[in-house]
Amino acid sequence: MKTNEEKKIVEIILVTTEEVPNYLSITYFIREGRTFPKVKSGDMIVAEVRLSGRRWIDPETGEAKYFMSLIAKKIIFIEEDNNEN
Repeated sequence: MKTNEEKKIVEIILVTTEEVPNYLSITYFIREGRTFPKVKSGDMIVAEVRLSGRRWIDPETGEAKYFMSLIAKKIIFIEEDNNEN
């Protein structure tokens, strides 16, 4: 997890629990007056995200490049005691 205190941004790397795990970078913007709970590697979360995308045109080649990001709208931390499945 990386934090940018100036902009109040937290980047979380989410590793899915599928047979072949996926590694997803999720950006979370901390709203004014709120804090982000301390998390450590291995903590389980559920994240409500929105997909954000943009297009960039290379000025030299005119080739279009596309970038996507996951923006967390809500993050729920799962207590280990409640995670019986």
